[in-house]
Amino acid sequence: MKKILFFLGIAILSFGAKAQDSAVVTFNVDMRQAILDSTFNPATDTLFVTGNFLGWAEPGTDFDNQLMTDEDNDSVYTRQSVVPVGEIQYKYFKNRGWAQGEWNGDPNRVVQVSGDTTLNDVWAVLTPEAVKPIQSVKVSVAPNPVVNILKISADKNYNVAVYDINGKLINTIQMRNNTSEIDFSALPLGTYIVKVYNATETGVYKVVKR
Repeated sequence: MKKILFFLGIAILSFGAKAQDSAVVTFNVDMRQAILDSTFNPATDTLFVTGNFLGWAEPGTDFDNQLMTDEDNDSVYTRQSVVPVGEIQYKYFKNRGWAQGEWNGDPNRVVQVSGDTTLNDVWAVLTPEAVKPIQSVKVSVAPNPVVNILKISADKNYNVAVYDINGKLINTIQMRNNTSEIDFSALPLGTYIVKVYNATETGVYKVVKR
């Protein structure tokens, strides 16, 4: 009897440990502004979510795990997914394929998942807290705050992308001779996201324009 109880206890502990390896994430994305702007038509367009938790499966190729729905017709589309605990990267796409994402290319949305989580996003709006933090890029970004010219220097040439606080892409450049300069003089005052990256390394920096 003791042996049976012992093995039953081991089984329960094993099940509990396995359950902690995953969590339920509820993806909510507000499409109201996109509908008002006529960039998303609920009658003809379809919304998908994909990310590293799905092996970055192409949008629309896995309806059972990617399709988002608006069952209460409030223009907020929802999907529940079981994901591994840890960092997940994801992005929303209109219709099948990669062509109609929230914005072109990077950055992806990023969140750390430690338990059941609800994400309340707005289509095409990316906050600085949702971008991937610095990984391994050795870069100087100065001055910060910036008034006119932002100077970027590194140990090698990287791609550079500048986004506004809503995630809209402002500018992209390729560094030359390990340096680059970005003219901020005509940009409105506020916070910007500067992404410095190549195929294997990424750094994201908040820069304030004054």
